[in-house]
Amino acid sequence: MSGNARVSDNAVVTGAARVSENASVFDDAVVSGATDVHDGARVYGASKVYEFARVHGDAEVHGNAQVYGNAQVSGSARVFLRGRVYGNAEVYGDARVSGQARVFGKALVSGKAQVYGEAEVSGYAHVTGNAVIGGDAQILGGKWNGSEGEILSGRWKAPGVPA
Repeated sequence: MSGNARVSDNAVVTGAARVSENASVFDDAVVSGATDVHDGARVYGASKVYEFARVHGDAEVHGNAQVYGNAQVSGSARVFLRGRVYGNAEVYGDARVSGQARVFGKALVSGKAQVYGEAEVSGYAHVTGNAVIGGDAQILGGKWNGSEGEILSGRWKAPGVPA
């Protein structure tokens, strides 16, 4: 731990995990492995950040959320409730991943995009702008910017292209 970083009594930071600058880890959160939590990032609730994940900027990970693998959460992005971000996925900007949604593979979620419910975004999918992916939709690729409307079901390789 370095800088003005804060770790509460109940939080656990183990292994080669690094919490630095103005980052906070509190409540029952666990940060482990070779993770890096820095800038003004906050990890709290019963959330877990592990393996080689990075959480930085003003990003928040809370609830029972999990960020792991080589995943990155940055900017003002939020991963909460039971949302999971893993693999080489990136969530940044003002994006939100919530509910039991999963973002993985090399997927990117950015802008003000939202992924929620039991939705899954994977592969080389880019969910940007004001895109909203929810329900039980599965996005397996393509570029989604919100012009498609809210996607709540189905398996999609790209906008208008079912899997």
